[in-house]
Amino acid sequence: MQILFLSVLTILLATGESAAAPLESYNVDATQISTSGLSAGAFMAVQMHISHSMIFSGVGVLAGGPFWCAKNNLMTATGACMTSPNLIDVAYLQQITRNTVLTGYADQLSFLTDDKVYLYSGTDDSVVDPGVVNKAEQYYSEFVSVGNIKTVFDIPGEHGFPTVSYGGQCDRLNTDYINYCNYDAAYDMLEFIHGGLQQATYPTGELAGTILTFDQTEFFGNNGFSDIGLADDGYIFVPDGCADRNTACKLHVAFHGCKQGEEYLGQTYVTETGYNEVAALNNIIVVYPQVKKNLMTNPNGCFDWWGYTGSAYASNIGKQVVAVRKMVEKIANL
Repeated sequence: MQILFLSVLTILLATGESAAAPLESYNVDATQISTSGLSAGAFMAVQMHISHSMIFSGVGVLAGGPFWCAKNNLMTATGACMTSPNLIDVAYLQQITRNTVLTGYADQLSFLTDDKVYLYSGTDDSVVDPGVVNKAEQYYSEFVSVGNIKTVFDIPGEHGFPTVSYGGQCDRLNTDYINYCNYDAAYDMLEFIHGGLQQATYPTGELAGTILTFDQTEFFGNNGFSDIGLADDGYIFVPDGCADRNTACKLHVAFHGCKQGEEYLGQTYVTETGYNEVAALNNIIVVYPQVKKNLMTNPNGCFDWWGYTGSAYASNIGKQVVAVRKMVEKIANL
């Protein structure tokens, strides 16, 4: 039996297949599905939201910019979309969005009208200029109803995910990009998007939920990570109230930033950003897709927001977008 186990393990390692369990389906309220991310993850969340606005009812953008900002160009991504927001032509990006819809590569703009958009930028952000997030506000103002956009631009924070009590000093650039700012961004964001949520009291103690590892390769088949950029495994937090499938739960997709995936931080982004604390109290399932770095095309382990997986990366046929959509469809039985 031991020999058989070792043989199977050897085959899995040799083929690159995940040994994690398949992602399961749950009872999800299809009107309560949202997404968010930090930095590269924020750009990815915007891409998911715009391309699949019929699925997502809201988005949280932390230190990220508007749709198609990078224009399939790494230099534009690291220039205009990070450090030089004066070079971002919002009107052009809005027109690109309309064209994407007209060609069938994004959902109809009418689905965006009643969506909620949460935008965050620390005043001291030295990685993604706060002006980039201002451009995201201008961009969404064209498509989303007045009052459905919330901006948090007054916290003296560096580049990173702001939390109540975890991370390095808020106004310092920390290596894990998680900042102790005495601000519950995860709650504030999810409360704005979904409404009527209970806020956690810190320290929270043991959470009423479970973090599960799942096989991401189910959603991109034979395309290895060198092609699609995703890791073999992802994570999902399932509140106890959602585990028995009797309760209709909300669903949130949380995208990590560069150098925040499992190979850099283990489960730190999954466990310390505050998503699970609010999720456990409010029956919100949170799925955390994971990227794997590639020294040639993606050395910092970022989600694709500039085109390393192909020029259609931001649309509904983008390789990572398609894979994550399939995860959502599996979880929510869509």
